[in-house]
Amino acid sequence: MKKRRYLKLVFVVTLILMLSCNKDDNESDNSLEGIWNVIGLQGSLAQPVTYNKGEITWLFNFKNNTLTIKNTVDNQVGIQPLFSQNHTGVYNFSMTTENDNTILIVENRRGILVKEGDKITIDYGIAFDDIAYTLVR
Repeated sequence: MKKRRYLKLVFVVTLILMLSCNKDDNESDNSLEGIWNVIGLQGSLAQPVTYNKGEITWLFNFKNNTLTIKNTVDNQVGIQPLFSQNHTGVYNFSMTTENDNTILIVENRRGILVKEGDKITIDYGIAFDDIAYTLVR
């Protein structure tokens, strides 16, 4: 009788543990997944630039850890694509956390990413003459 109770208890505990797992660790639950529109660039020595939605898009793919940029406004014929110039292309990215900041790393460039609803800003060092992006859904 005791053995049967023990087996029931083990079964119930195992069942509870299995049901408490809500997702596979390899699944992406990132709210950045999908298409974002660059609407502003500021920093460096240039004046701030604004763009219309759809002119420059960033597609975050967390399954492949790629960022696909589609730039329809800047002439890029015959040049090697560069992320730092917002050129059309596919770039590898990763994300990490440092000092409570979310860091987006693309082509070894590290930017602080802040998400507020359907808007993100990525600061690659505007205080040090680099640029910051503003993107919306």
